[in-house]
Amino acid sequence: MNSFFKFSNSFLVCLLFLISAGVNAQQITLLKNQKNILPFKRLDTLNIGVISFGSFSETSFQKMLGNYTQTWNYSFENTIDEESIESRKILLKKHNLLIIGIHSSSISEVQINSLLKEFNTIVVDFTNDHKTLGKLNTDNTEALLVTFNNSEIRQNVAAQMLFGGMGVFGKLEKDLGNTFKKGNGIELMGEIRFKYAIPEEVGIDSRVLNYKIDSIANLVIDSAAAPGCQIVIAKDQKIIFKKAYGYQTYDKKVPVKTDDLYDFASVTKITGPLPALMKLNDDGKFKLDDKFSTYWPDFVGTEKENIKVREILAHYGQLQPYLVYWKNTLKQNGKYKWFTIKPDSSKRFPLKISEDLYLNRNYNKKIYKEIKQSTLLKEKKYVYSGLSFLLYPQIIKNLSGESYEPYVKSNFYKPLGAYSLTFNPYKHYPVSKIIPTENDTFFRHIQLRGTVHDEAAAMFGGVSGNAGLFGTANDLAKLMQMYLNMGEYGGKRFIDQNVLEEFTRYQYEDEGVRRGLGFDKPKLESKERGYVGVSASDRSFGHSGYTGAFTWVDPERDLLVVFLSNRVYQTRENRKIYQLKIYQNLHQTLYDLILED
Repeated sequence: MNSFFKFSNSFLVCLLFLISAGVNAQQITLLKNQKNILPFKRLDTLNIGVISFGSFSETSFQKMLGNYTQTWNYSFENTIDEESIESRKILLKKHNLLIIGIHSSSISEVQINSLLKEFNTIVVDFTNDHKTLGKLNTDNTEALLVTFNNSEIRQNVAAQMLFGGMGVFGKLEKDLGNTFKKGNGIELMGEIRFKYAIPEEVGIDSRVLNYKIDSIANLVIDSAAAPGCQIVIAKDQKIIFKKAYGYQTYDKKVPVKTDDLYDFASVTKITGPLPALMKLNDDGKFKLDDKFSTYWPDFVGTEKENIKVREILAHYGQLQPYLVYWKNTLKQNGKYKWFTIKPDSSKRFPLKISEDLYLNRNYNKKIYKEIKQSTLLKEKKYVYSGLSFLLYPQIIKNLSGESYEPYVKSNFYKPLGAYSLTFNPYKHYPVSKIIPTENDTFFRHIQLRGTVHDEAAAMFGGVSGNAGLFGTANDLAKLMQMYLNMGEYGGKRFIDQNVLEEFTRYQYEDEGVRRGLGFDKPKLESKERGYVGVSASDRSFGHSGYTGAFTWVDPERDLLVVFLSNRVYQTRENRKIYQLKIYQNLHQTLYDLILED
């Protein structure tokens, strides 16, 4: 590193130290915490409305809270008009918890006290006016946090404290009204969820990190490897980098935002069926050394009958890499067969595969039959295959008694606060928030946006195990951090540690297989030829996706990276992401920064 960067690093560290000293998180004090509601635990049980009093635009507090889970933001002006207060209560009744941020001492205590009386509330007082709390009936709130400063930094810190990204240790330096006395303050340990931190907290120079990651992202965009991307980097459970680059499309009209949703493609394999299978394994319902035909009886009586679950998950089961299912929906003239696809939905054709195409409800049986009749590969060796991942949603339903999508949402995504992780995002989000992928010229004949890029997943109505999951880099990072923590996040254990360690270790290593169970791992030899950083440890794992998605974690370094792009816009023939070794260069850059003296 040259002398310029050494100087800038020293200057930046000093500057950040001064800023941190000004914040003095020790002054932020928790004065009330009924039933230990803080830090929040069961995010899947909370429907949170966040109200700012004294600010008429989205606050830093509201933005930071939204990093942790789904929230709805409101800005209320002061009013004592009873009719206005009642109309606002009607608006808020869909929430079972209100977080009230007080950003000005000029408040309507009538309005706030009315909310405190009728709703479950958390109050955060950002004012430095000791009289503010005296106007409120704080007996009616579940938790009370005071920051004594309305700065952007205090707002960010307070939000992280509510969710356990940071601990709370402040004590009052003097009496606060008649209720709270000098020395009062409830201590809470943090670090149960992400902390949104500066890179210096983990020993990385902010300026250098930003320069290098910006350079890689700009290369992606300038070379037209993809029109835009999202990148999230975490170290020691601290998100030290979170940024969106470029545009949704090459016309450069709509910039990518950090809350836009990308198609994960094959990253779905480790984020959709795999957590469910690990949980079912943990519960004793899905055993790795059982015959796969135990869970998929369709294989009984075929040459696939004796293949083990472990072999298939490690891509060592001699299954064909893929089958082209969509071609069987077409006649020789290229038109859709009358019994497969219709332009309008109906009871018989309910599965939406694009805006004006609906698939026969029983077509999955034809796909299952194709997989059953497919021949095994002659040689037993590592071959990446997606066939079994089309079967896992039905297996998960059979074993759990619950359909695949609600099962993974209720057991993983919602408790993690990863609400953007979803199939068929067009059902839940404006299309403008969903990044477009390929212009499909051979099957669906439409520009794909909001429906899955993968044809096989589309033929399962967009809900599949091989592809179909969409989301933001920030939310994907939560699931990956849970993996990195060996099954725990947010104070909740999702998967037994032993199960995760088994799924993420090399399987059949002596036979040259580089895979874990479902997870990808570094190449066993010639690591420089792989797509991850050459310094990635043998304990590291992750996956990549056809649309331009990549995520990887390394327990040895407590390091996590998420890269999402739409490299297939407008065509899958665009392979510049791979030619430029974007994933590997991004990943290795992080190791270089961690390992340098």
